[in-house]
Amino acid sequence: MAQSRPLSGFLTPDVIQQVKDALRAYGGRGALFLGNFFVSKVIAYFGPLVLAAVLSAQHYGELELALSIAMMLALFAVFGVANALPQLVLLRNPVPVKDILAILTGGASAVFLVAGAIILIFTGNLVWALACCITTLTTIQYSASAYAKTHSLRNIATWVDNFTLVTATILGVGLAAMGYGHSPTLAPMLIVFAVLAVACTAACFYIAKTTWQPHMIDRLKRAMRLGAPLIIMTIFSSWVAAAAGRTLIGFTLPIEDMALYAFLFRIASLALVIHYMISTAFYAPFYSMSARRFEQIIPFYLAFVACVCATFAIGVPLLLPYLPSNVLTPETITVGQHIFPVLALNIYGVNVSASLESRVQRVRRVTWGTLNAAIVSSLVAAAFIALAHYHLLSLRAAVWLITAQTLICTLRYMDVLARRGMYMPKVATVVCCAYAALGVLALLLGG
Repeated sequence: MAQSRPLSGFLTPDVIQQVKDALRAYGGRGALFLGNFFVSKVIAYFGPLVLAAVLSAQHYGELELALSIAMMLALFAVFGVANALPQLVLLRNPVPVKDILAILTGGASAVFLVAGAIILIFTGNLVWALACCITTLTTIQYSASAYAKTHSLRNIATWVDNFTLVTATILGVGLAAMGYGHSPTLAPMLIVFAVLAVACTAACFYIAKTTWQPHMIDRLKRAMRLGAPLIIMTIFSSWVAAAAGRTLIGFTLPIEDMALYAFLFRIASLALVIHYMISTAFYAPFYSMSARRFEQIIPFYLAFVACVCATFAIGVPLLLPYLPSNVLTPETITVGQHIFPVLALNIYGVNVSASLESRVQRVRRVTWGTLNAAIVSSLVAAAFIALAHYHLLSLRAAVWLITAQTLICTLRYMDVLARRGMYMPKVATVVCCAYAALGVLALLLGG
């Protein structure tokens, strides 16, 4: 019988020296990244919850609706160039992209600012005017985030990836501290967002001027050719992942229901922190990962996230009565306790969808993935409109519709990949089992 090798046999001087060299080379940078990631994510995820405590329920709901509208409008802004950066920088001969990204971002931001001014002057709709100002900031966020991730600027990416939410939190808390949290209108909030949006737009044009490179038009055409097919998929994936619920509920149910849904959605989204940390720190290697390696690693990750979502589904409803928020009342707490387990299931589906998107792009099946998402989203939107027209739509029914949309889209993503020859039986098994378990939990706890 062979004797076990003592631990000292593995810890040779060479191994110890390699560990020391690795810690010396990467330890400081790793600690800096984790620090930046932690602080930025704390503000981005807990900031909206703080806003719900310092703003009135109506203002919080209107702000969340504006953020949701901005999330979708900003995706059209730069004609898919931001989506094309991984292919331009990571999979092909690297080309200069900073100047074309800056000029497109600045131009689009200026257009949204003008649109907001026109809406305000001719209609007086403060929510849509605010949405246009926030769209400017969101457009800058998308472009800066894509550039930082593809160039492995991890510490910068942690902040620009949450730029809109961080600024919204800071501005909202500042306004509340000055006594405007319960003001009769959104005018004070609109003013501060407009000033910041103008400053950021000017900064984009300055960057474009100082980084100008030859052959800009040719590079721009190439980037748009690559990005155009991807932008449609990004629009529908963003719609399914985050914007659909707040937008559809915001236009079909009272603003108080919108505020409650947004508040609970923000809490449930805390389960996505792990995904965003991995995608921010390892975006380039994750995008370039082989199908075999993906099948080996991702099932364990998705199983872990399922456990986190199950913990949220059980624990958060118990904590709702103790959370400080102007959105929560005795009536809304009861409703929230019933719908939160369903939201936890939805958030797990969002995590699965985000994990599969890069695979769909890699196998060049963006059109099929987008078509499936478009069909499902259209059917769900039609169901919202029909139920609202006949006064049959409740917040609970709305949450189940949004969750069904997310789950169906992720299953269709896996079907698209399988048809392309990328069979992932381990991923499929974990996802289906997790959906079943979380679905049963949602029915038992929420109904």
